[in-house]
Amino acid sequence: MSFEKSIYDKRNTYFKKFANEFFHKDFWKKVKEQDLQACCYLCQFYKVIKFRCDTDDNETSKIAFDSMKKKCLGNLKYEKFKEELDLNLGKHTGFKSYFGERKDYLNACHALYLQWEMKMLDNGYIEASQ
Repeated sequence: MSFEKSIYDKRNTYFKKFANEFFHKDFWKKVKEQDLQACCYLCQFYKVIKFRCDTDDNETSKIAFDSMKKKCLGNLKYEKFKEELDLNLGKHTGFKSYFGERKDYLNACHALYLQWEMKMLDNGYIEASQ
């Protein structure tokens, strides 16, 4: 997965649309409870944004935060979101992501995202790169 200009150009609305369709309203509660699936999905969402938009950590985190805010973050402040995101990225990605349930959850989220991206391509919301 690499940079995709049509996704980058619509990054703020595109990932908000994904978050509204994909995450449930209690998602953040699950992350705070350290539910492994929710934590892995949060990490994979961040990674997808980072790879598809080629943004730095700060912008990627802000896109993730803004995308999820209305649906499942409520009045959570960005700083608290970023703290939790960084904690989870450190805990569930890297070497640990190659094994066991983490790998399964990260791969499942990635597969769901790719299916959704194909739907957006088929619907003309994004364009295929040349």
